[in-house]
Amino acid sequence: MLDAANLSKTDNTWNKAEMYITSCQNLQVTNPVYDVTNDGGFTYQPPSISCCWGWWEDPSQSYGAMTAAGVWGLRLTDVDKDDQRVQAGLDWLRDHYAPIDTVQNPGIGNTYLYYYLLSFAKSLIMTEIPVGSWQETASNDITNYIVDQQFDDGHWTSAEGDLFATEQAILALQTRIIPTDIQRLSYLTFILHSNADLHVYDPLGRHVGMNYGTGDIEIQIPGATHSSNGGQEIYIPCLETGNYRIELVGTGDGEYTLDVIGGVGDTIVSEDSFTSTITSDEVHDGNVNVAMITGLTIHIEGPEPEETHATIKKDFRYAKVKFSKEPANLGDLLLDSNDNGKYNVSYVLSKKDCNVKSTNPGQLFGVINITGAGVTNISINDTFGSQFDVNPGKRGGGVEVIRLNSTTCNAVVLTDTANVSSAEVNNDINRVKLIINLTEPLKPNEHLMIYVKFRTALKHKMPDYSDFINHAKVYVDNGGLLAAQATIEFE
Repeated sequence: MLDAANLSKTDNTWNKAEMYITSCQNLQVTNPVYDVTNDGGFTYQPPSISCCWGWWEDPSQSYGAMTAAGVWGLRLTDVDKDDQRVQAGLDWLRDHYAPIDTVQNPGIGNTYLYYYLLSFAKSLIMTEIPVGSWQETASNDITNYIVDQQFDDGHWTSAEGDLFATEQAILALQTRIIPTDIQRLSYLTFILHSNADLHVYDPLGRHVGMNYGTGDIEIQIPGATHSSNGGQEIYIPCLETGNYRIELVGTGDGEYTLDVIGGVGDTIVSEDSFTSTITSDEVHDGNVNVAMITGLTIHIEGPEPEETHATIKKDFRYAKVKFSKEPANLGDLLLDSNDNGKYNVSYVLSKKDCNVKSTNPGQLFGVINITGAGVTNISINDTFGSQFDVNPGKRGGGVEVIRLNSTTCNAVVLTDTANVSSAEVNNDINRVKLIINLTEPLKPNEHLMIYVKFRTALKHKMPDYSDFINHAKVYVDNGGLLAAQATIEFE
């Protein structure tokens, strides 16, 4: 109601709404007077008010429709999607989500099922739906279930009556589909004044902004425009539901101002202005959430410095690598012919005594691939099985460290530079240790890749057909442990 009435987000009524919603959540850390189950779910009302709704009519227990409503209610009051209250509610919904063929309103069965589906759909669209996630599965299931339950004359039915069920079903579908008459007039405008590049990505991942590979402005969103006249402006028409991601990449040090305006025709639905400082190559991220909640809802979250979200991958490669080539030759992945997540290597045996002569391929690389904008300090402990040795057993030949630009695929070799503080290769205990302190943090389009060259350690010995496991532990910027491993099976 507050959002539908266009009540200013500076009005204290929104703060009161946030406090009330929080008081309905079973979460001790933010609601210590109501921690009956401390499961992160929501109830119909706070414990001080008598209520009959809940698990088996126990008003203190969390249930589906109210947990979903609690999540999207918090989002409407401008609570960040990463807030512990929102995340705890999402965790409850995930843990109680049932396959669509057995769909129920968790806690109260089929009672108010369509209200649960509507609230669930709202909570998902307002908290982001990552590709391949449980949220994406649930969102698709909700849509498919509702479409499947519609009668030929267009209505839906439930214990609460056909009119109620039909209203809720249509509203649930609209969270993902903006009506045509609204969509064709909808728009977002982003205006940036600063020494930074402005990028916008729509919910389908399409991009408007500088393409650093070509040096040209890229416009992948249909109908969008980009202009530079004393600043940068991106205009996006005909909005899709979901999250529009804002990315600012610093081109120098200084202050910036970003204005974001969203609306339908002559009506401004939401607008905000953000001022902060940015440094060269620093990345700030923001989001604009678009949904059909009470009409078209546009929720703006201003840009903030991007946190270091480092990732690590491990694989095996073979064939000649050449990092100085432009683009770099990074080697070919070993085959996984059995499609079981294990790479394949064959022993080449002597006909005389069946001892190992070599392997096929005879030379291979265990590769660690690290990404994460802002990453500077990396400590690596890479262990491996006894079937292979690092050969030669030293950095520079046996171990190489490269910095790869994923846009151009050009590489810079760091192995013998000040970036690699120490390197230890020990074939006796099957371990490689590296400490890397980059003189410049990794950029969003860069990878740090470590190549460890392996050759058989069993020459003139009997073959060992047990799996060869190469396991990497990586500590990044004191931000905790990352780990990955790759496995070879012998044929």
